[in-house]
Amino acid sequence: MAMKMRFIRTPEFLIGKATGKASIDEFIDLIELAARHTKETGDLAFLADLREVQGSLAFTEHFRIGEQVSRQLSHLQKVASVVPPSRRTGTSERVSQRMGMRLRVFEDIDEAIRWLGE
Repeated sequence: MAMKMRFIRTPEFLIGKATGKASIDEFIDLIELAARHTKETGDLAFLADLREVQGSLAFTEHFRIGEQVSRQLSHLQKVASVVPPSRRTGTSERVSQRMGMRLRVFEDIDEAIRWLGE
């Protein structure tokens, strides 16, 4: 099943809820889609809910995701993603932060929401 993202508007930020099987090309497409949506709506923060994405990616693919988030979403003040504990590597987070992006990866959606609201 191809990855898809459904957008949910909140007063403070935009949520992108992703589903489907993980692939690096589709992750890059979803990052570009999130960039278009947040630019069009003037959002300053974005929450990527990745808890329903199936499968895993290699280290180099996580590295590339961190780079793409920094490049494509640089207009945002904060980006949070939520992943299952078994899939949290920290790679995309570290890469993105080194490039100047305020990206944090969470295992709990409530913590992510709190951080975005700070």
